[in-house]
Amino acid sequence: MQVLNLVPAANITATANATGVDLADYEGPMALVLDFSAGGVGASIDAKLQHADTLGGSYTDVAGAVFTQVGNTASVQKLVVNSDELKQFVRIAYTVGGTANFRGGIKGYAIKKYIG
Repeated sequence: MQVLNLVPAANITATANATGVDLADYEGPMALVLDFSAGGVGASIDAKLQHADTLGGSYTDVAGAVFTQVGNTASVQKLVVNSDELKQFVRIAYTVGGTANFRGGIKGYAIKKYIG
């Protein structure tokens, strides 16, 4: 099992797209774990997984790979996707609402392909 830093731990205050991660060396199920602090009164963050054929390519949403919105309550959430059904590159796109200061990140846990 390998850890993929999809959204490195940081203070998140604005909408952004994380840097893409190459899945060429991975196969099978991949767990995504979101861990964010409360963002402040009236704050929200929505995060989803996207994929593309190339790192700088056109990313599209992965069906069903959307975290529940986080607001002014800390949240730890898990999603599981099949990396075999994804394009080569994945990223997290997140939208921040209100005056927000979320602390946390999103990690992926994936299985390296066996090369024998």
